[in-house]
Amino acid sequence: PETPWGNDRFPVVKNVAGPAFTPLLAVATDFGYFDRVTFAAGLFTPSSVGNRTFPLGVAEKPAASRYDFVQSRSKILYPTVAAGFRLTKWLDLGVSGHLVLASFDQTTVSYADISADACKTAESFKCDSRGTLQANATTFAATIGAMIRPSANLGFGASFRTPTNINAVGTLTPQ
Repeated sequence: PETPWGNDRFPVVKNVAGPAFTPLLAVATDFGYFDRVTFAAGLFTPSSVGNRTFPLGVAEKPAASRYDFVQSRSKILYPTVAAGFRLTKWLDLGVSGHLVLASFDQTTVSYADISADACKTAESFKCDSRGTLQANATTFAATIGAMIRPSANLGFGASFRTPTNINAVGTLTPQ
């Protein structure tokens, strides 16, 4: 209540980051030669929030979003190679390998009460502590799958992707 914005509504904030690049590209071929084998290559991303930016404040009032991820420009790409095998007329099996490329660029804000009187002045955001993370990682994953076709017009498939353990290395810069 002792701040200029005390007891006021928080200002409306919007994501100003724009769209995120989330490709799903793939090509598959049997090279016109193989009868029961198909090869593929592709690039995809997992479901995630890849691009968002919210302001720390609007009209010299703190934004309600400032203690969430203020900015996230993270990317995780899965360049993939795969092969599928028709074992019988009703059973196909497949395997794929993924190179996992991860890049994290995130900004967060935390509240750091440095003294009993420091946060009661009219200076905006004096007790906010900003942290910026920039990190990268490269790892591998794999997927196996099967498709069963009990009839020409009906098929059931299942796949299992190994867990992706991303051990990113980078810099966390507190301010």
